[in-house]
Amino acid sequence: MQTATVALVLSLLCGTAALDMLDDVTSVAGASKDTNANVIPGKPRAEDITSAGATLTWLAPAAQLVLEDGHKRISGYRIRIHAATDGKSVKTQSVNGSSTTNTLVTGLQPMTEYTASVATITTDSGDIVGPSAKFETKASVPEGMSALSVSDVNWETATLHWKTPNDHGSEITGYHISVQIGGGGDYSPLVQHKMIIESTDSKRTSMKLVGLESATTLRFKVAAINKLGTGPSSAPSKVIRTKTAQEPSAPKITAVKHATSKGVTVHWAPAEERGSRITRYLVYRQSKLEGHFDEIMDIAVSEVLKTASGYSQRISKLDPGTKYAFKVAAANGIGIGAASNSSEPVQTTATVADAPAKPHISNVKADSVYLSWKPPKKNNGSPVTGYRITVQEGGSGGFVELVRDTKSLSTFKQIENLKQGGVSYEFKVQAVTMVGLGKQSPASSIAVTHYNDALATKQAVLDSEAVRSIQDVHDRVSIQKAATVAEKHKALLAKEAKRHARFREQQEKTRADRCETGLANQKVLFGRQLNACHNLLTREVAAQKRLSTERLQAEENMSRKQLLEAEGMVTFLKQRRAALETKVTILENKSEQQLAKLVMMQNEGCKLGIKTWCKPEGGGT
Repeated sequence: MQTATVALVLSLLCGTAALDMLDDVTSVAGASKDTNANVIPGKPRAEDITSAGATLTWLAPAAQLVLEDGHKRISGYRIRIHAATDGKSVKTQSVNGSSTTNTLVTGLQPMTEYTASVATITTDSGDIVGPSAKFETKASVPEGMSALSVSDVNWETATLHWKTPNDHGSEITGYHISVQIGGGGDYSPLVQHKMIIESTDSKRTSMKLVGLESATTLRFKVAAINKLGTGPSSAPSKVIRTKTAQEPSAPKITAVKHATSKGVTVHWAPAEERGSRITRYLVYRQSKLEGHFDEIMDIAVSEVLKTASGYSQRISKLDPGTKYAFKVAAANGIGIGAASNSSEPVQTTATVADAPAKPHISNVKADSVYLSWKPPKKNNGSPVTGYRITVQEGGSGGFVELVRDTKSLSTFKQIENLKQGGVSYEFKVQAVTMVGLGKQSPASSIAVTHYNDALATKQAVLDSEAVRSIQDVHDRVSIQKAATVAEKHKALLAKEAKRHARFREQQEKTRADRCETGLANQKVLFGRQLNACHNLLTREVAAQKRLSTERLQAEENMSRKQLLEAEGMVTFLKQRRAALETKVTILENKSEQQLAKLVMMQNEGCKLGIKTWCKPEGGGT
């Protein structure tokens, strides 16, 4: 009778949800006929579930609902929370008083299933446990992380490592890394490749940093990110300090290729910058594999040919048929680093020999001369095996071959069978090698064969048909002698004119070469000074610009983030206040409605014969 009455009352007050909770109570009470049946609480119901807690609501025991004498035994309620997986107790809390049938449970883990039960705390029988119910908390931002570690700290690079935290029910999508520069001050978002990294957008738990400043103190924090937001930042990492900048390391020569008679191409792997950007490379050369390595090139990095494995540079103005070795060194803002290993010896290809020195004529006779010369200064990689001699007769007509190949290293030759009697001759010499004929020497001095009286007389007699007297023979001999003297004088004048022209030409060439060399040296020196100034200015401007930009961006992002957080908090508080005000209004309305229904229920219960619900005589409720 009383159960039906309670059901009627609950249906009027709370609707079908309360009837469901009453069924749980009556099922327990039906199984137990002892005196505690009317103080068993209803099954708890989880509402307003969050990632860390929920509000639990339960139906008061029957004794409390119908205000039987048993309700006086109720001093409060004890709520127990257990893990649904293993039944391990997680949390226990109490509610004082018999009329409060809800409580907020906090401190739970996100995306976790729990079992909740409510026990009535009685004054005489301890805890009377009611039916239990399960609920699951919602997902949240990832949990806080342990401090990350830093390894492989170098001049401009370092590698960060961290452990994956609990994602709290929502898959991790990336990590936010912040950095403190200089050992103090605020943490700002990490900047890489001139971009602020708000998220790594990766599940990887390590990251290599580049572009760090040398000799700088740094600390880092990391926070995990999922679709619900960013979790708490880790504790700061240990303080690290990037290495102090120094000269570049030694490059490594990998090959010397494409040898010609005048040049080769040197290939090398790049040097390590060691905290200061490499601005130029220096090339050193050792000739004939003897003596010191001499600097032959100082070139800006921008002018060196970049290859897949490093750099290459063409070296020119080498001597043919000569063995060379090379070294390379790198330079940065700190200085010039150590030179590389020596390359493997390389030999330029051989070419024809240089020209011998100007031939010298001596012991001039009527029909022969003695010719001598000095060998060429350079055979250009191929040994001399002989000499070719050419001759020009009479001062014109060009040089023709007189001796194809002496096939001897001897540097003198008796030239015979020349025309006697005032005939002029000039000679040139070429070295013969396996490569071919070398360059021709300058023409020798002019030699004029002597006049031979006996031969001239004999010739005159042979021509006696045209001679009528000894006087005629004498006259013809005199004429021949005069012609010979004139020819010799003419040859000497031509020789002197040539010598003077060559002297003037050599003087002009020497003067031009000196001017050109001076201008080239001044140009190289000025270019080096200008390049050094430009590189230094560029580095300083870039460093200041990068630092200013990074600080400005970090401050701007931090201000924007704080402003958004503040605006979000204001909006949340306004919404929360409005929701609480609405809830208070609803509760007040429900309270008034329940009071009216309670009065009506009291009257109905009195009519049904429940005397305790009848108004006592004398008035009052």
